[in-house]
Parts: sequence; structure tokens; C-alpha cells
Amino acid sequence: MNLINISRTLAVFLFTQVTSASAQSWLKFYRLTNQAELAICADKLNAANELYHKAFALNNKSWTNESLLNSFHVAMAVRDSDFAKRQFKAYVSRGMPKKFFERRIVKFYHGFDSLRVEQWYSKFNDTSLFNLDFNKKAKKLYDDDQGVRSFLGTIGIGRRETDIDEVVDRRNQAILDQMLDALPPLDSVSLNVFNRLGGKNYLIVAYHYLQLLPRETDSVKFLRKLYEGLANYKTDPKYFAFLFEPWTVHRTIYLNDSIYVSEPLTFEAYGLNNKIFPPCMEDSYIRRLDSTRARFGLCCVRDILTKLQFTNSEKNDHRYGIIPEVGFVLDVETEEDLARYVNQECLR
Repeated sequence: MNLINISRTLAVFLFTQVTSASAQSWLKFYRLTNQAELAICADKLNAANELYHKAFALNNKSWTNESLLNSFHVAMAVRDSDFAKRQFKAYVSRGMPKKFFERRIVKFYHGFDSLRVEQWYSKFNDTSLFNLDFNKKAKKLYDDDQGVRSFLGTIGIGRRETDIDEVVDRRNQAILDQMLDALPPLDSVSLNVFNRLGGKNYLIVAYHYLQLLPRETDSVKFLRKLYEGLANYKTDPKYFAFLFEPWTVHRTIYLNDSIYVSEPLTFEAYGLNNKIFPPCMEDSYIRRLDSTRARFGLCCVRDILTKLQFTNSEKNDHRYGIIPEVGFVLDVETEEDLARYVNQECLR
């Protein structure tokens, strides 16, 4: 099923525990890494390195892949060799594939630095984490799901396709129910292991899982499980928020008696030539969005736009994993299409 055709309705979550002083705070970690990414965008790498030191001192386990990658590259740039080695070890121990290492790491280094990272990769690379049982089963579920839908799209069987889609959705729901019953709260490591069911793939499987939402009351077990990770400060709030971006919410989704989904968290964007462009947004919309995001400790819209500007600029050599927190990205084909879509309806 093509997610491009899914309507835009975004989500807000009444998260009542974000100020808990006793909990390990993902929100503090998120704020510091957000500031570090903005420092990278401004080419202030020494400041970014200091911020990453502070961020990783708060959280001794559940680190995101993009923060590990960014902090490694920053440390290498400012010649903080001990920190670079520590971050690289934590990163590749999640089972980094050789092709990824060549594409995102070693190609940026030469001479002694190149030899050093090659040695680190040989010493620290591991393959044990990506064999986590949940990730293996979820990856198989995704592959099976997309295989069926690709076949249906190829043969174009019309109305029967919708009927078979529902059969696949129900099968996925039954399989996910079995997987989630015994699963502890999803944490950042399980969401960030290499060869895992990645962000976009989680979205697709979870979307099919929620296809039955208007008719079946217990169709949000996957989201509840991820929320448990958020509530216990084991999951980066971005992972929870992103799951809702492409869907139409037909009714309020209650994750428990007081936590529910109903309001915007971000905006959809448009893609052209590997660049991402925001839509037109009125100031009143930006203020409302900022207020909503602040309930999670998420960065403001201005920060998102700063990261978008960096990812679109010539100084972005794709060394860093600067990922603007936008919703679903709709790819367009021409500059004219981009201008028309970006300006056709100002968000208000």
C-alpha cells in the first residue's frame, strides 16, 4: 500500500511524566543532542563535541544511531581521539554492515585516520545484537507483507486487492499480537540495531496493523508498547512521535485512560533531488506546533527548519546523520510541482 496517498492528520500525546526528576531523562538527552546538531549546522564543532560529551554522560545505554554517528565524526574532526573511539565502538557493536561502514565512515578519512577506523571496525564490529528475536520476526513480517502487496500491485486485480489487503492486515495484527505479548518496552537499542526493522518499515507495518482501528478497539498494542518505553525513559520521543505522522486518525486513540492522540506534532514536507522542503506555514500554526511539541521536550519548528536548510546546503557532505523531524515526505518530480505543492495551502 502506498503511504503517499494517506491523509495528513498528526498527533499530540498528553505525557504527564516528562518532568519526573527521578527518571532517567531521554528528554535531557534529546535536548542536548538537538543543540549539538544545530552546532554542527553552524560549523561549531568544538561546541558540538562538548554537548555530545554532556549528552552521553546522561545516558549509559540506550543511544540512537544518528547521535553515535554524529558524535564520532565530530570527535574525529576536533581530534578528541578517546571519545571518537568510544563512540565508534558503541556504534559498530550493533552489527554495522561493511557496506554501511564504507559508505558512511571510512570514505571521509585518509591516511592514518583511515587506517585507524579500519582497525576499530575489525576489532569492534559485532553481529549479535541484530539477531534480537523481535527484530528477526518483525523483519520477516515486513518482508512478507511487502511481498504480498508488491505482487498485488503488479497484477492489478482491482477490488480483490482491497479484500486481500484486509486479510494481510488481520494476519499481521495476529502475528504482532503474539510478538508483543512477551516483549518488554521497546527501547532505543532495539530500534537502532543494524539490520533491524527500520523506521520507515516500522511505519508501514504499524500502519497496516492500525488499518482495523475504526472497527477493532484493541489495535494499538504496538503503540502502547512503544509508549511504555517513552514513559520509562528508554525510548527517544522521536520514535514514538514519528509513528503517527502519515496516518488519518479516525477517532481519538487512547493508549491508556489519560494518554491519547488527537492533535498535530509536525508537518509533512516535500522532496526533490534528495532535498527536503517545508510547506507554507502561518505564524499561528508554528506557534501552536511549538506549544504542542514542547509538551514532549521536542525541538521547536525553527530548529527543524535550520536542519532542513543544512541538509539542503552544499556544506552537507552526508557525513552527519542530521535528520529533520518532519512527517511524511512526498516526493515531487519538477521545480514547478514543488512550488505548487509548497504554496498551495498554507498550514494554519
